Amino acid sequence: MKKLMTILMAVLLLAGCGSKTVIDNNETEDNTVNTNTDAITDNEEKPVENITVEVTTTVNNTIKETVSFNGTDYDTSVSKRDLSGSYDQITGTVSFSGSDVSVTGKNITVSGSTVKITAEGTYVLSGNGTATVIVETDSNSKVQIILNNLTLQGENNAAILIGQADKVFITLADNTVNTLSDPSSYTYTYDGTDVDAALFAKDDLTINGTGTLNVTGNKSHGIVCKDDLIIAGATVSVTSKNTAINGKDSVLLISATVSVNAGTDGIKSANDTDAGKGYIYINSSTVTAKATDKGLQATSAIIIDSGTISVTARDDGIHSDKDILINSGTLTVNSGDDGIHRDHTLEINDGMVTVKAGEGMEATIVTLNDGEVTINASDDGINAAKKVSGVTPCITINGGTLTINMGQGDTDALDSNGNLIINGGYISITAQFPFDWDGTAQLNGGTVIVNGSQVTQLTNQFGGGGQPGGGGFGPRG
Repeated sequence: MKKLMTILMAVLLLAGCGSKTVIDNNETEDNTVNTNTDAITDNEEKPVENITVEVTTTVNNTIKETVSFNGTDYDTSVSKRDLSGSYDQITGTVSFSGSDVSVTGKNITVSGSTVKITAEGTYVLSGNGTATVIVETDSNSKVQIILNNLTLQGENNAAILIGQADKVFITLADNTVNTLSDPSSYTYTYDGTDVDAALFAKDDLTINGTGTLNVTGNKSHGIVCKDDLIIAGATVSVTSKNTAINGKDSVLLISATVSVNAGTDGIKSANDTDAGKGYIYINSSTVTAKATDKGLQATSAIIIDSGTISVTARDDGIHSDKDILINSGTLTVNSGDDGIHRDHTLEINDGMVTVKAGEGMEATIVTLNDGEVTINASDDGINAAKKVSGVTPCITINGGTLTINMGQGDTDALDSNGNLIINGGYISITAQFPFDWDGTAQLNGGTVIVNGSQVTQLTNQFGGGGQPGGGGFGPRG
């Protein structure tokens, strides 16, 4: 939805998310400074002129408040402010030109190459320069930073550092391209935490708006958030020496377009101490991940509700220490090790999933309820391995279409270190060894095609338990 609104600024014409009100000139302080001066906090007031801006709101009616899976509740809710990027008035503006900084408004200080935002409000950043913007407010403050064609290179630090706030919204103004980067070598610690990303946040961070943000992590990471990270509606591209995007408690991608090219992991959430934390949630987003290590990685869960996800990784394509839930969407994975790996449970309820990998899918419990799944693998196609103590490995196929094409050699299409149960669906396997299980096997329904012929019994290839005979396959020699 497009809205027209009037705001006041002393810098460039905004082309981004704006407000619904006009700022009173008498309420706006002005600080115009140069980074060659000492810290400046107060100058005489200077009236600012009125300008008009357009605002676009991201609309998504499919977001769930909570996703419950395998005994854990994951908070997948987002606020209206997360989606809209709208605001009431501009508190201050910062314009960069090389090493020079021009400031209007209030709650902004400048010292050398450091610009500090010190109180709740909405601040507009524009221009092309070398500096660091630090948000340092009380812990109850919400701060909005609007990027309006900003190119900012951190001199001896991150480009933007969120040190303390309740939550910070970085809004990408409509029809703008914004760029953040950090130097390849620096040492900076904020409140006992090493800063190692071009965009670094110690508190909750939302990136919204319909503009574009390009981030380069020259030292290590691209975007790091030590709490919850939401990307809503925005187009974000990250290139990094190590992890591209890291949201410790969670990463929520809502109606976003995100591409990453990472030296290690692509998108990561790694809180392994708090229940219901350390997860990635994708809804109606386009995600492209290229990674030297893992494409998507979480300690708790990866939940895909909808979207188009393409992952290329040297290690695992999609990896969770606990669970992966795929409810819909189009997912393409090309990886050197496991295509989709989770230690506990993998459940696919719908969608199109295509995997080309060493091992297609691995978990302790694998359940296919519906959808269209295609696996091309050189090791096992689907492997139910004992990754969790006290849980019997099991592959269960209740519906959908499953196509598995196996490479030559000692490989299994469906390999369970426990049980194998087929209740329905259409399964087509091309393999020298289609089935292998250690517990029991059941073929209760569905259609199973092996090397072009339908089978009515499952034959174990390794001498484990289950049903003998059927399908014309003998034990391995």
